[in-house]
Amino acid sequence: MPSVLIIGIGSVGSGISQAFHQSHTHDWKVTTIDPNVSETDAYVHVPVSASQPDQAQIYKQNHNHTHTHIQTSVEELSDSLFRELLMECDEIVYAAENGNRDAYTNDGTLSDANVVRFRSFITRVANHDMHIDQRNIKSQLGGYSPKHTHVSYVGGSWTRFEGLQTQTSRSAVVNDASIPKAKECCNAYETAKSVACVEAEK
Repeated sequence: MPSVLIIGIGSVGSGISQAFHQSHTHDWKVTTIDPNVSETDAYVHVPVSASQPDQAQIYKQNHNHTHTHIQTSVEELSDSLFRELLMECDEIVYAAENGNRDAYTNDGTLSDANVVRFRSFITRVANHDMHIDQRNIKSQLGGYSPKHTHVSYVGGSWTRFEGLQTQTSRSAVVNDASIPKAKECCNAYETAKSVACVEAEK
């Protein structure tokens, strides 16, 4: 069974988690990391073992034991547990950006702070890749070389793109052919999402 590690289960991360569970091509083992547990999900607490950090509470969904939730931030996750998760996962999805539109408008440092968090996460993954270089994993979402873990950075905003006129729509629409707006036409939230996109492509 392929395994995905999802960092952050806000509205975006929760939707991604649900999509993996509903996959028609594979049954995915899903592990999520976030300080919060959704009140709408039924979880069973799993006692913390000696190999797991005291601050991380481990839960499994009662109705679907292929989903494990670790209630802590990825920054607080112990190196030993982080390494175990990397050894197991076939795909990593990072959806842990902090802040909504209002937060980006009110805090001019939030975009930079999110970039720093993402860079720190990628550095940590790269440092741990030496522990999984004996595995040459092949995922349905992309290929892996022995020393490279694939990370998908999800958290962009469709509103940062220019709307396009189409023959089938009277109003402008955003699709895969849309290009980003000019910087002067973006609000703080949209600018931050464009910065995040550039960071993810590095």
